[in-house]
Amino acid sequence: MHRSLSTQDIKDLRNQCSMSYLISTILFIFGTITGVTIYELYFDSKPQAINFQIAVIIGLAVLFLSVILFFGLNWKYYSDILNSEKIQTIKTLQNKDIITDYYKTTVTLKYVFTVDNVNLTVNKDLFDSCDIGDKLIFNYAPKSKFLLSIEKSGKNS
Repeated sequence: MHRSLSTQDIKDLRNQCSMSYLISTILFIFGTITGVTIYELYFDSKPQAINFQIAVIIGLAVLFLSVILFFGLNWKYYSDILNSEKIQTIKTLQNKDIITDYYKTTVTLKYVFTVDNVNLTVNKDLFDSCDIGDKLIFNYAPKSKFLLSIEKSGKNS
């Protein structure tokens, strides 16, 4: 079944792109510095001063590669946002478990569902509202296959 994306779904898909902003920025900064340094050390005929024209050309070339990398990493997410559609599949809850996680002095509880032999961490409200054997609705973005949300189905047959 196909449904349209909610504003929360769009926000979640955009959040998936946040790391590629950092990666592209780091590539641009270090790529430009490295490119200009290599040019100045090995290819500049006048090593007394930086050749600003070549530095700008190298910077623009690295910027172009950074933008291509950014869109290469995120095209599936942006395609899902543009299509504004999600796929819903119904699956059966096989098992549910509470796992106590001890980290230094902090104790946290993880609420885990097992569906199709895969463990998925869910929130406490969904965990409390479902029983083993219940039907769950999984909402996926079609291109990226990103799991947007899990909800309890109204039908349990």
